[in-house]
Amino acid sequence: SPVHKPKLWNEDDIAKTVIADFFRSFTNTFEFFALYANVDGYTQHDEVIPIASRPEIDRWIVSRLNTTMRQYTEAMDGYDLTKACRMLQEFVIEDVSNWYVRRNRRRFWKGEYDADKRAAYQTLHEVLVRVAEMIAPVAPFLSESIFLRLRTSDEQLSVHCIILRECDGALVDQDLENRMSQAQRIVSLARSLREKAKIKTRQPLRRILLPVEGPAMRRQLQTVEDIIKEEINPYWANEKELIKNYTLLSKYSDKGYEIELKQEQGYFLNKPNDLITYRTYVRIYKNGEMIKRRLWYIDNPDWRIFVKDFLKTIH
Repeated sequence: SPVHKPKLWNEDDIAKTVIADFFRSFTNTFEFFALYANVDGYTQHDEVIPIASRPEIDRWIVSRLNTTMRQYTEAMDGYDLTKACRMLQEFVIEDVSNWYVRRNRRRFWKGEYDADKRAAYQTLHEVLVRVAEMIAPVAPFLSESIFLRLRTSDEQLSVHCIILRECDGALVDQDLENRMSQAQRIVSLARSLREKAKIKTRQPLRRILLPVEGPAMRRQLQTVEDIIKEEINPYWANEKELIKNYTLLSKYSDKGYEIELKQEQGYFLNKPNDLITYRTYVRIYKNGEMIKRRLWYIDNPDWRIFVKDFLKTIH
């Protein structure tokens, strides 16, 4: 803005960005944790499960937490309060609330209080405490309220008496963070395209094509392939593992070509056993090699017309 013009502050935008998004995501995450922790009788004195023994998504959020703590400390040491708070806000909303908690809800919901569930509680408890410590300078009352409910008996009586803890570099897994970041970006883009095309999430996509820069990126995406499939809900990519059996509906020869109308029965949704359904394909072979395949609807009687038209184009 020009020097002679005052900076304009939009209270509605501030209320939406900070209060509705950041603070509400933080408090909702704490309430979610407190609800199920009280039901299961979780306490901070339970046997601690080593980070290395926890599931990959737990190790990822712990790594992201320590990375955020390092970046937050650097920004605060440089007196860049805005940058520090924005990094913390993005971590709480995108990584903790929208990704970690949402993808782990079933771990908290299940009835058995086993080691996996205890690991989820311990991980989320650690994240909430560290976030409460970091927001203390800018949200003193909210951070104090959350901290007092999470603190153990051997910790300080107030969040404002704590010296901010340093990042533990041994818990940072940059490769894991990069892989999960790729998955988050792909899922975000796919959801945006769904909204643009007005396709509901429950409606499976026929397929999703991901451009890769090279073998390294391909291997990286393959490690998070299951996560992407769960989030985007496409048809299965590997048909050889998918198809259960075939039914040959019709077969004939024309001008040296073998034409088949074949019905495939299999699981065509992302998760096996969700739905058994059928697809019908027209397949055209030359010397035993398939040169054309087209999805067809079994109630369409004109599939032979498609074959004739195709044969005309190759003669």
